[in-house]
Amino acid sequence: MPVEPVEAEPAEVLPQEAAPKIAPKRLAEPSRKPVAGDLVCGECGEVNGPTRKFCLRCGEALTTAEVVRAKWWRRLFRRRGVKLVSADKRPTKATAGKGKRRVFEVRRKARVVIAVGITAFSLVAGFYPPLRSWIVDTVDGWRSKVDTALEKTYDPVRPAKVTASGEVPGHGPALLFDSFSNTYWAAPWSEDRQPITSADLGGTKALVKVVVHNGAGADFAKHPRASIVNLSYSNEKSDTIILKDTPDAQEFTLTNGLAASSVKIEVISVYPAEGNADVAIAEMEFFSAL
Repeated sequence: MPVEPVEAEPAEVLPQEAAPKIAPKRLAEPSRKPVAGDLVCGECGEVNGPTRKFCLRCGEALTTAEVVRAKWWRRLFRRRGVKLVSADKRPTKATAGKGKRRVFEVRRKARVVIAVGITAFSLVAGFYPPLRSWIVDTVDGWRSKVDTALEKTYDPVRPAKVTASGEVPGHGPALLFDSFSNTYWAAPWSEDRQPITSADLGGTKALVKVVVHNGAGADFAKHPRASIVNLSYSNEKSDTIILKDTPDAQEFTLTNGLAASSVKIEVISVYPAEGNADVAIAEMEFFSAL
């Protein structure tokens, strides 16, 4: 008859003394007050200088040491580091360099005061609309004054002599530069024969701008008006301007008119008028840079 196996009972264990609890590590007080950049040893809590590799108290490596950070307001107004001076350039007297240090301190404090003042002023302006409007108006006024002071000054150029390849009787090329917009130069125009006016400037000029009054003044609609005009200078360069079909003044910036003593004005294209082929331009006024 089979017999069931009997499990062995565990051996008796005598009462044991409880293992003592390990007290948490208490770091010793550092030998001095930490400053920004110092290294705090994780083993003994000693404060070490930023250049040390091992703790001066316990000798532990400082590769994982905590770096002391400066307070936020000190980081905001960060001072410059200590300037290292070689021994041969150091002041020889105890009082040497004090004046520079005073100036530096004054400048540093002034920067702090200015920064705080600007911050406070900005906050007040943000919550007080009348002050914000005054600031905007004041800044715009200053900008306008600066723009006016920097605005370029131009000198009008009066040609000494004017000739043309063609003209309508009573409307010669001299009327193109007579400073009146109710008179005009007119000349026969065709695609095969485009009229040219030549103007002697009476000397070398730096042409930078031209103002044009297109058409025949009061008879604006009765004559073709210039559409595309080519300006050829004595310096072998040229500018091409495209006019609008309006009697109002039109201003153009010239980029190639420097060192020019004469200019040829050629009407390349026109705005047509029914029953008339004489193109007309009331006035052209050149300006040179002073």
